[in-house]
Amino acid sequence: TATQAAVVGATACVNRWGQEGRAFDYTRFGSRSRVSLPATMHDISLVCWVKINSLSNLYNSLFLTDGHEEGEPHWQVLRDGRIFFSVKHPHREGTSWRQTVFYSPSIWRDEMSGDWNMLAVTYDRKANKVAHYFNGKQVSLEPIPEHARVSGINISAASI
Repeated sequence: TATQAAVVGATACVNRWGQEGRAFDYTRFGSRSRVSLPATMHDISLVCWVKINSLSNLYNSLFLTDGHEEGEPHWQVLRDGRIFFSVKHPHREGTSWRQTVFYSPSIWRDEMSGDWNMLAVTYDRKANKVAHYFNGKQVSLEPIPEHARVSGINISAASI
């Protein structure tokens, strides 16, 4: 597990529970936290509290690996409010992409601007499913197609 992160350009702010300096504001362009998890996992769950002010970019990153190589995940919020999750898979004959994207339905409404919300995604190889959650409620569940299966999840260097 990651125990430290290098914070780049983000500023400390009040967290979801009103505690000063216990969260980060990533509003500034290029701000992020750098982490390294040098392990291969069978499954992965990503969970975070986010305060979204707007979704002005087509892709708004939550968690991105540096190279997005085979077995590496990407997790983002799209401009239309859908959650995007993928794990890069090997190229297989008959497929044009090395990435299968799992989308949630749109969870964002403009009136939510500035509110704290919990987002989560699970990639469960044993059950062969990807699930998205919004504020503790499952909002989507999809099977992982045969061509998109990977032998393990790798993170190495990544940005939050």
